[in-house]
Amino acid sequence: MKKIGNTILEVVRDNLIILIIFSIFLALETFELDYSIYSPGDIISLEDRLDNKIYESSGSFNLTYVSYRKGTIFNLILAKILPSHDIIKNEEITADQEDIIASLKRDDIQLQQAISNATYISYKYANKDIKEISENDYVYYIAPEATTELKVGDKILTCDNNNVNNYEDINKCIKSHTNNQVKLKVLRNNKELTTNSIVNSEGIIGMVITRIFDYEINPNMRYHYEKNESGSSGGLMLSLSMYNSLVEEDITKGMRIAGTGTIEYDGSVGEIAGVKYKIMGASDKNVDLFIVPRANYEEAKQVIEENHYNIKLMIADTFEQVLNDLKNYN
Repeated sequence: MKKIGNTILEVVRDNLIILIIFSIFLALETFELDYSIYSPGDIISLEDRLDNKIYESSGSFNLTYVSYRKGTIFNLILAKILPSHDIIKNEEITADQEDIIASLKRDDIQLQQAISNATYISYKYANKDIKEISENDYVYYIAPEATTELKVGDKILTCDNNNVNNYEDINKCIKSHTNNQVKLKVLRNNKELTTNSIVNSEGIIGMVITRIFDYEINPNMRYHYEKNESGSSGGLMLSLSMYNSLVEEDITKGMRIAGTGTIEYDGSVGEIAGVKYKIMGASDKNVDLFIVPRANYEEAKQVIEENHYNIKLMIADTFEQVLNDLKNYN
């Protein structure tokens, strides 16, 4: 036994420097500070993500994204060296008194809502069959003053043991408990559980609910995404790609088109964050045209001019407007 112990000590002594270096590297890679790191991403061809397309495109619609890294010591050191990387405090990207987990859950909800809205808009304008079959209601935000066991990302199933089919059902049930406690059964991380919440004198808990609709569609074209993807900023581009795959006229006209912007149920296009990283990421991918929400246009234009990128910009206000601009683009 003593001989084995001596052998182990000799191995440790002979490899002490390697062990120290490995320990330092492990600490740099795993110890996380309250920061996040943002940098230019890449582009993703949406045509490759759509199943059961009717028509192929001569060009392409492409998602743009921002690369995100956790604030480990190693990543923070790297971000200080690389000029295109920015270090952001987590408190700047989360709601008041909210942790980063809740923020990431909300990003997941936004992705599902973007897919739902893009499906509705694309099928509507392509004059294809689409029928709403269900509504899913998720906790999107919880106010700091709320007294509740609910968490961001919870899918509401029942109120007082009664099934709820839509937001109106939930709201009516909650208001019936003014100045009292209400029980809501939710689906959280694929598990059902019952939560308690205090309803204030105004008949509210202090939360925001987001509605996401499921549709029956024909043709049954579906969008598939990676597990690490989230957020709503790809909504506009997804709706354009889906539309283009449903109609005979090819609105890409052979161009590689990238862009960003949320898509709402009414077809309006919303502002996004991180447009500079998305422009930078698209700059060396031979993108012909970049579609950007009006609220982000000046920032996008400034990034292109300062870096001398050969990318043309198109402003987006609504899906219909972008659709018409692309049809008339030359």
